[in-house]
Amino acid sequence: MIKKILRKIISRKISQRILSPNSKFDFLMRLESQSKILDVGCGNSQAIAMKSVLPNCHYTGIDIDDYLNTEESKNLMDEFIITSPEIFDQSILNLKGKFDAIICAHNIEHVNNRTLVLKAMAEKLKLNGNMYLSFPCKNSINFPKRSGSLNYYDDPTHVGLPPDPDEIIEILQKKGCKNTFLSRRYSPIFMSFRGLINEPISFLKKRKMPGTWELYGFETIMHFKKNID
Repeated sequence: MIKKILRKIISRKISQRILSPNSKFDFLMRLESQSKILDVGCGNSQAIAMKSVLPNCHYTGIDIDDYLNTEESKNLMDEFIITSPEIFDQSILNLKGKFDAIICAHNIEHVNNRTLVLKAMAEKLKLNGNMYLSFPCKNSINFPKRSGSLNYYDDPTHVGLPPDPDEIIEILQKKGCKNTFLSRRYSPIFMSFRGLINEPISFLKKRKMPGTWELYGFETIMHFKKNID
C-alpha cells in the first residue's frame, strides 16, 4: 500500500514538472507536507485539490461567499472565512498567525483594491514563506471570446484592467518579498500542444478546452519568497 501511494506521488510530481512546471500544483508539491497554507479566493472547491496534494497541510480559505464551494470542500478546510469585498484586505490581516505559503489563483483581478490585498498577503507570510499568484495576462484583453474565459472581459466580475506584473513586483518588494519566478504569458510546451490539438473544437464551440489557456498564454504566473520580515 505504501509503495502504491509513493508511486502515485512520484508520478504526479514528475507529470507536473514536465506538463505544467511552476504551476499551482507544482508549487504546492514543493512545500512541506504540514505547511500552513492560506488560499486567498478559495472558491471552486480548491480545498479538495489542495488536500489531495498536501493532505496534512493546515488549510485556511478566505472568500466573499461560499456558493462556489461544495460541502466536501468546506469540510476539508481547517479554517474558512467569509468576508466582503469592502473589507477583504482587513479580513486577511485579521487572520491569526502567519503562513508558510499563500496561494492567490485568479483572485487578484476580482478585488476592489489590489494594492491593499497584496500588502495584506505579504504581511501574513512568514519569513522564508512562499507566495503563488496567477491572473489573466495583460494581452488577454485582445484574445478571442470563449466560454470559460479566454478574453479578460469574458468574466464580468473582473475589475478594471488585467494586473500589471511590474506593479505587483514593486508593491511586494516593499513588503520584503522577492520575485523568484515570472511568466508573463504561461505557455508550457506540452499543454500548449494539447491546446493546439483542441483549438479547432474550441474555436467552433467558442469554449475553453484543456490546453487553450496555455496555447494562448492566458495566465501570468508569479512566485515570491519573503526574505525580509
